[in-house]
Amino acid sequence: MQWTIFVYLVHLITWQTHQAHADSSTSGNYTIKNCQRVFRDTDVHQLLAQSRETIRLVLSDLKLGIASPHGFRTFFKSNTNLQTVNQVFGAIAQGENISGKPPILECAAPEYYKGPELETYRKLCTPPGRKPSHATSLPTLGAIVLCPGFWETSDFPGEEACLDVVGRRGRRKFADSGVELRNTKLAILLHELVHLYNPLNAAMTTPEVYDARESVRAKCTEFPLLPVGGELRI
Repeated sequence: MQWTIFVYLVHLITWQTHQAHADSSTSGNYTIKNCQRVFRDTDVHQLLAQSRETIRLVLSDLKLGIASPHGFRTFFKSNTNLQTVNQVFGAIAQGENISGKPPILECAAPEYYKGPELETYRKLCTPPGRKPSHATSLPTLGAIVLCPGFWETSDFPGEEACLDVVGRRGRRKFADSGVELRNTKLAILLHELVHLYNPLNAAMTTPEVYDARESVRAKCTEFPLLPVGGELRI
């Protein structure tokens, strides 16, 4: 296991080294890399702008804590986690440095890769035995890799993606898992950003929850900030 982790880290370092020459731009404190060559630089800038505006509204609502009519109590149960939630969303909005460096959003461009770069891309975006990833967060490097599949999703969730609530009072639940809400560029990016800025990532040893109904049932004393909970909360 230790050898596997070592090899994986070598691949990540190789990825960063080989991408040092890639095209780059900035949006606030975020560095956007390798996106001009795949004609997505403008798209990423627009998506970050939308993310910041969305989080600005969320931060305003978070002042209400469990008194919010928009689901804070549903996902986070109490105000115990309010400070952590505020800190994480605030850090995302500002694009705070990670380990002293600006956060990075990088567009994967497999058609340009070869050798170690191509191998690293496969590990991050097309892992063996699993579905291709839309995006992957690398908290140690303060980076998010946007995989080709990311661009195949819709930009933002529409009204039809909103979660319906069914059942009688006291036994109400979401009608579905929220997959239409999650599979949008905005939701995917915010999900990975929460991974980058969640200070409790290292302590999370239980598999991540993706289903909205499971997220509601999770014990937030054990999971003080679930990426899916934060994403659906938005």
